[in-house]
Amino acid sequence: MFSRLAVLLFALSHSADAQCQIPDPTLVFVGFRHGARSVERPIPGDDNNDKWNVGFGELTEEGQKQHYDNGKKVREMYKPLFDEYDATKSLLRSSPMDRTLMSVASFSASLFEPNDDRVFEEGLRWQPTAIYTSLILSAGKLSPELLTAAATKAAANITQADGEIVDILQKATNISASDSPFLFFSLLDNLVTEQFANFNLPFGLDDSYMPRIQTLKDDFFVSMFSDQTVACLLAPQILDDIVNKTDSYLGQQSTKYAFVYSMHDANTFSLVSILAGYDTESPPFAATVFFEIRPNADCSGYVVKLLYRPYLDKDPQQLQITNCPDPCSYDSFKNIVKGVEKTCNFNPDAGDGCSF
Repeated sequence: MFSRLAVLLFALSHSADAQCQIPDPTLVFVGFRHGARSVERPIPGDDNNDKWNVGFGELTEEGQKQHYDNGKKVREMYKPLFDEYDATKSLLRSSPMDRTLMSVASFSASLFEPNDDRVFEEGLRWQPTAIYTSLILSAGKLSPELLTAAATKAAANITQADGEIVDILQKATNISASDSPFLFFSLLDNLVTEQFANFNLPFGLDDSYMPRIQTLKDDFFVSMFSDQTVACLLAPQILDDIVNKTDSYLGQQSTKYAFVYSMHDANTFSLVSILAGYDTESPPFAATVFFEIRPNADCSGYVVKLLYRPYLDKDPQQLQITNCPDPCSYDSFKNIVKGVEKTCNFNPDAGDGCSF
């Protein structure tokens, strides 16, 4: 009797172990803001305008290095998911902009650094990877009218928060926060970008203003892009894509389990804002968000972890998905995404989503 019971218990435990031979994580989605770039929109009278050697709005050498380093970190985090490049298992996509395409190219160079049997040119530790463009990773649906309305509200908020520094900037540049709110945001963004590139502040501004300028830029950005109307034109497309890709893999309709999105600050922020209420700051260059699909404790289903790493020299931190107890089951996550889509009047069947 005892021996039969022992055999039965062994068989059950062995069966449970066999059922739990599921990769952990099973799927990974990595999305990031492009690396450091030059200013997008030069402000007349800015002494730094002619210091950029890459043109305006383009990835700098520092931006290339940021994502080369980022690729190394992600490869280390998720071995063996990203160990070898295999187009049947990985999908890399980017918005159709130079700086995002170059960012993902830099990222993939280290993420998929070839092993010895993949080296095709002696001394060259690099291999080409397929990179596809996708409009869901751009901000193309944000009309100038919508952005102006959101910027007008944001300009009023920052003027109330720190009217003194706003007034100093307006007098130095002749750019009015109330009359030209989006241009004023471009001014703040340019000053932060130039400081990151170690340029001196233009317009005779004192360097001691920089911390307040950074705060103004963050507050302006957060106010503008946490607006529900704006966020609804950015996040649902990507979330719908994550659910579709996960369902296809778990349903054995696809062999792809590792995904990379190269996008912009607005896209990156919309994901952590709409899912976790994140409103601390605008995403710095190369800020990275991670969606991990992992087996649950008894391997009877899957859970979703959302992580965010604003700065490359810090470890990713888990964010709590709103209205989803930790661990957040994949089914619950899908229901949350459906709720976001309903709130945002998002209809993938009407062409709002992405089939690739």
